[in-house]
Amino acid sequence: GSCDMSANLFSNQFNIALNQQAAKIVLSRSAEFAEFTVVPSHTAQSIKYSALGLKQIGGHCIEKRILGFNCHEEPLKVVTNQVSLDQQYSDKAYSMPDLTSLLCALDPGHMGSKPGHIEVDEQEGGTFLFKRSDKGILNQVNHIQLPLQDELN
Repeated sequence: GSCDMSANLFSNQFNIALNQQAAKIVLSRSAEFAEFTVVPSHTAQSIKYSALGLKQIGGHCIEKRILGFNCHEEPLKVVTNQVSLDQQYSDKAYSMPDLTSLLCALDPGHMGSKPGHIEVDEQEGGTFLFKRSDKGILNQVNHIQLPLQDELN
């Protein structure tokens, strides 16, 4: 999802709301949870990591994933080491929304986020919109101020 609804891939703003019934239960009982981490998709998608930095941390397994998924290299070339991040993609950086969301949840201060409150507004048709508020559900990642580019070097 996105704060800019025209950029949304789904009718709901955040991935949690893809299962609307589960989202309703969780959000209606938010006080029972220690904390929430809400990372808008436009934030998670905007942060890029250098390919070589990720390889340095994750080794050949992450290199093969990046070559296949991000670089769209043929599987046979990847497994036979005909392509590598060092040779063909050393200057590239890639968005990894799932990694960014995980890092925001584990160490929100490091990613530049600020805690805040949100309120849930259920639209006609069951769509959920999260709105910033000074009351409501406390979440640990309300919004990361952009531009922020966290590249692993």
